[in-house]
Amino acid sequence: MMKRKFIQKLCCFILILIFSQGNAPVFAQENDKSIKEIRSDAMDFYRNEIAAASLNEISAENLGVWQEVLNASLFMLIRNNELYRGRMRLIIEESQIIKCKIYPDGTILVSTGLLDYIEAKIAENLVASPRRIKNLNIEREKMLSAFLAHAAASFALDNMPVYFSDPRRSGEKNGELLKSYNLTADSFTLILLKLAGYDSNIFYNHLEELKRIQTDPNYAKRFETFFTDNFLPQQRISNLLKHKDEAEAIADEIYYVLDAVRSDDENAVEDAKQRISALRTAFPNNMYFKRLAAIAAHKKWEAGLSKENLLTAYPAGMKTSKKLNTKYEILNFDPKSLLIDQRKEDETGIPGNINDYDEAVRAYKNYLNSIGESGMESSYAMLLFYSPNINDKAESLSLAEKAYLSESGTKSMIASTNYASLLYLSQKDYTKAKLLLEPMIKNTATNTDSLFLITGSIIDKRIIIFNYARMLFGLGEVNKALKAREQLRPLIFSMEKYTPIILKKIKLEDTTDDLIEYWGKPSGIKYNYFSEKWFYDFLNAEVSISTATNNNIEKISIFADSTLSLPNDLRVGESRKSFESFFGPSLYMSGDLENYFYKANKIQVLYLNGFIRQIFITKLES
Repeated sequence: MMKRKFIQKLCCFILILIFSQGNAPVFAQENDKSIKEIRSDAMDFYRNEIAAASLNEISAENLGVWQEVLNASLFMLIRNNELYRGRMRLIIEESQIIKCKIYPDGTILVSTGLLDYIEAKIAENLVASPRRIKNLNIEREKMLSAFLAHAAASFALDNMPVYFSDPRRSGEKNGELLKSYNLTADSFTLILLKLAGYDSNIFYNHLEELKRIQTDPNYAKRFETFFTDNFLPQQRISNLLKHKDEAEAIADEIYYVLDAVRSDDENAVEDAKQRISALRTAFPNNMYFKRLAAIAAHKKWEAGLSKENLLTAYPAGMKTSKKLNTKYEILNFDPKSLLIDQRKEDETGIPGNINDYDEAVRAYKNYLNSIGESGMESSYAMLLFYSPNINDKAESLSLAEKAYLSESGTKSMIASTNYASLLYLSQKDYTKAKLLLEPMIKNTATNTDSLFLITGSIIDKRIIIFNYARMLFGLGEVNKALKAREQLRPLIFSMEKYTPIILKKIKLEDTTDDLIEYWGKPSGIKYNYFSEKWFYDFLNAEVSISTATNNNIEKISIFADSTLSLPNDLRVGESRKSFESFFGPSLYMSGDLENYFYKANKIQVLYLNGFIRQIFITKLES
């Protein structure tokens, strides 16, 4: 009954989205060009602009504190939101003209004029109310994020390529057309800010400031494109207020989709598929939703498999892989039963649900025909390998190798892991498969290119260890396999007796009655048919409750500026050094998070520039 009500609510939501968005602009498919080709044409148009900016580029080392601020804001808005995990060139141009753009290929342009403007505003605010500003870098990040979020929203909506392909672009009302495209990005800016953990009011404050700048002789000329390419700030504010509820609803939908693609919970993934389908109906061009749709569809198909040799690494921050808990038992089987079958018999059909498989293939093609991304190409290669078609298998290995080479120089290990899996599964090169995984397990440092935005450590590292152990068993290298298995076991199961961490009288496994008694009623509740998430504004914390089982607390999430503290009075905002002086070093990384075990609690921490930004607490399996 609850599931039926949820589906009815979702259907109503689809209708609301469609009517609220009106006639969303779509790509003008001229001469049967693909979206990727249109993107390339658009980049030809912008290439001179980018080249001119690069002539006056400032190196990252010369940015001072702004390097950390830029990395933090861009990471939260783009990487942590799972908007895009591909390469993104970051250019800081020395120019007093205020610039903040993300081009169709992911190139990010920010001018020093923007950074100087923010510094001047903070100095002005310090004089007016010095006690209000506690952390200058956080203030810098908030102000910068209002600019970057709008650029990221335009990138997600593919506004530049869509505008470039619009035949009306050469008409007399070209200026108004550009403004209408940019207006669609305003509401999505609020969505990205909320998902990244920022107060969406910073964008309203930004627009109010633009109203003031219009008549400010010191800044009006430097902000010129913010007025020529957009409607007047007051019009934009009015439009935002008109669609505020829709933006809130969309943010909630994306929140649950993100929760699903960061896990391997079958129920969550099925729920995400329904939600993303509604979002794609309302936003047909949205590159962000195409990306999430492909990952969700692939996970849905994989969840229905009865037999898996190796686990797929997905290009979405895997916070925890519950599948590892059950798959680990495979490593306890008789080693003879785990030997690889080298007869290479041709499969007679696609394993699992063929409809789910076909949907995942279509979703990947839809995304990868829009833009390139090594992680997505890599996971798509893993999907293609299970096709019985010999050409698909050949394409799978070729695509995986291409993705692996493209990933070089980033912090990501997705393509390397999947390429190793395919070399093993296809029986092409067992030695290379092992050699690819070994340095990742040993934490051998990889050089990252400072010209590009940090990709993030997306994978749950335990997947790499599991795949390695499974390969070794398959190749009959039992002693090495047993060592890998023993390395993995304490990273999954608790070696201690459980003692709960108490946060203002609330702990894991407490009931909703306990929660209401000690923390009061929540500020808001997000829900689907198997879980609820209660958010508390006054604590800036969220409690996840399993409604499918016992209505008990299964996870507590703590966000920026929260007053909740862990043992030793450690909280969000503390340094990594302080945290690890009490809890010890991180055991492994998963989904950009460092993982710590404490009295059978799993504490996951997101660090930015060496300081805690978010904390997640769950209970370890015994």
